[in-house]
Amino acid sequence: MKIVIPVIGFGRAGGARVLSKLATDLYLKTDLCKLPMTLTTLFIAIPYGILGVSISQLFNVFVSFFINAYYSGKLFGFGVVEQLKQMYPIMLASFLMYLSIIFIEIDNLGMQMFIKVVVGVVVYFSLCWIFKVKAFVNTKNILLNLLANKQH
Repeated sequence: MKIVIPVIGFGRAGGARVLSKLATDLYLKTDLCKLPMTLTTLFIAIPYGILGVSISQLFNVFVSFFINAYYSGKLFGFGVVEQLKQMYPIMLASFLMYLSIIFIEIDNLGMQMFIKVVVGVVVYFSLCWIFKVKAFVNTKNILLNLLANKQH
């Protein structure tokens, strides 16, 4: 169950955002196309409880990603392969961050949460810096420019 939650953002990346901004009619059609799949997997998964619903949601996320990426590839030349190449360092950093915090167990739940957040943030940002993730580098440069402008 713990591994399902970080993957949910996968289907919401890339293609869906591009389609929602630039081709709203196509975005509506793709979302209406995914609705029967979502409802079918939900009704199949309900008897299996929360784990079944989580797994069905994971399935929907992956299928939705490919549907969205296909259309953004056709319209804008930014298809599945290009999106996966761009997301690879971020997904790897997220997975390694997950591995760095999953084994932290402390009796005090408040302290455990605090330590997991601190370790997770440090590991994730460090990995983004090491992998030279473009979005991270751009954000860091913007923040450094803002700080430099405030000091003058």
